[in-house]
Amino acid sequence: MFADVLQNNGAAKTMGTRTGGAGCGFMNDPEPVVLPHSELRFRVPNCACMRADGTDEVAGVKPDIPVLPTEGESAKARAKRIFDQVAGDVARSARPKGGESHGRTD
Repeated sequence: MFADVLQNNGAAKTMGTRTGGAGCGFMNDPEPVVLPHSELRFRVPNCACMRADGTDEVAGVKPDIPVLPTEGESAKARAKRIFDQVAGDVARSARPKGGESHGRTD
């Protein structure tokens, strides 16, 4: 839900992998569902939020900057890859858009 709120409001960019899609959880405290033969008990969330694009957050929130885990990668190497991606995103955001010029031409 936190990643969804950040993206929907343009408050921040998210990075990492798609969220698990738990939605907002529970509007009340329902009794667990009990399967009759196995007696397995589980709780099903009874609340879902609609995203700004019309999708349901239960499908998960796709990150703005995907950072997928790499097999055998050390924590230090992954951190460097994350910092490199953030630096690249910041550099792209800092470029003038549509041919705008911020320098003097005289």
